[in-house]
Parts: sequence; structure tokens; C-alpha cells
Amino acid sequence: MLALMTVGALAWLALGKRTALPAPVRIAVQSGWTVVALASFQGASALRITGDGVFSLRIDGRRVVRVAPGRGATVRMKTLRSLDVRSVHGRAVVTVTPRG
Repeated sequence: MLALMTVGALAWLALGKRTALPAPVRIAVQSGWTVVALASFQGASALRITGDGVFSLRIDGRRVVRVAPGRGATVRMKTLRSLDVRSVHGRAVVTVTPRG
């Protein structure tokens, strides 16, 4: 009985020690590629990327995706090696939000 209570208490404590997701990051970008530091988003399973203007994402140095304002894109962290972002027209502010 004591062992069962101990296991239950340890499980309850483990739930309380979940790592919190990092805060969203806002990046001002222009026409040149800007590298997003992925190390600061450890613990997130995906990144939600939105912007106040049209911007492009370069995923793993190859695939380029254009994103319209108000739409956003979700990128899974599982196999992501690099992420770059740039504005299509002038300057844009891009917000990178980690998701659990």
C-alpha cells in the first residue's frame, strides 16, 4: 500500500515539473534571410509563424514557402534542421510562437 502511494505521489510531482514552453519571439525582417535560432525553442513540438506582412520561410535551406499576412504557417520541430525568414515587400515583423 505504501509503495502504491509513493508511486502516485511521484507521478503527481512529475506532472508539476513539466517544462514550460518559451515565450513567443518577434523578429523584424527585411529582404535578406534572417536565421531563426532553433535552440531557443527546445521543448516545443511545433512552431507557429505569423507576420504583419507577406514573408517567406526557408525550411532546411531548401524549401521556400510564401506566407500571407493573417494566415501563418506551422512547422514541426521533429526533423527541422534550420529555419530562415525574410520579408517579401519592405519590412515585416514576424512572430514565432512555440506549440506544445
